Amino acid sequence: MPKNSNTLTADKPYQDVFNRELDLLKEQDHRCVQACMEGAMKELEEEERQKRVGPGGLDPLEVYESLPKLHQFCFHRLGTDLVVRSWKLTTS
Repeated sequence: MPKNSNTLTADKPYQDVFNRELDLLKEQDHRCVQACMEGAMKELEEEERQKRVGPGGLDPLEVYESLPKLHQFCFHRLGTDLVVRSWKLTTS
């Protein structure tokens, strides 16, 4: 007879408790895996950020994303000359 044969012939209350405990274990395992994945992703993002950091200690991507949309558009589409001009227009 198998070691856990009582689960094969178990009465309904026992089977219900067993299934509830199994579901809780699965949920706990899922949360643990999710937390580990989130931690690994944060670590990877920080490593990528550290690779981008320039000599002044600034992350060019963070600087770009902190710019107003007009400046981002000018920088991305039209070049740095228009960024300087648009900056002068909005700050004067």
